[in-house]
Amino acid sequence: MLNQFFTLKVNDQLCSAMISGALILACLLFSKISLAEPVSFKGQVLPVLMDRCSVCHMREDSHGYLVIDEEYAYIALVNVPSFTLPKMKRVEPGDPQQSYFWLKITGEHLDAGGQGWAMPYMTKLNKKEKKLIYDWIVQGAKDN
Repeated sequence: MLNQFFTLKVNDQLCSAMISGALILACLLFSKISLAEPVSFKGQVLPVLMDRCSVCHMREDSHGYLVIDEEYAYIALVNVPSFTLPKMKRVEPGDPQQSYFWLKITGEHLDAGGQGWAMPYMTKLNKKEKKLIYDWIVQGAKDN
């Protein structure tokens, strides 16, 4: 009798642990939680944009009415409707797939109803640069 009690107790604990583990895994997989290091817009993302995007997206020649410069880049990107596809924001904090800026970087913009070339034009961002921008958006596209 005592043996059955311990067997039931162990099985209950094992079952509880498995359910808890499954719930944690589901939360991580289906949420927008990023386990990446915090990304700084000013310290990490902006330098990439200045190096790779500002040549074409400068004040005098703002393609898509998007100006990338040190003063206005953040306010021109985050929570602003895309000129090309106004139903989408350029950057929707927390949601790269609803961010036209991200779709332009990945070349998925045409599938969403956008137009033009993937950005940056002629040369693409490398994996590290893309991951940095992706993580920044997932983390809420903070102005930090």
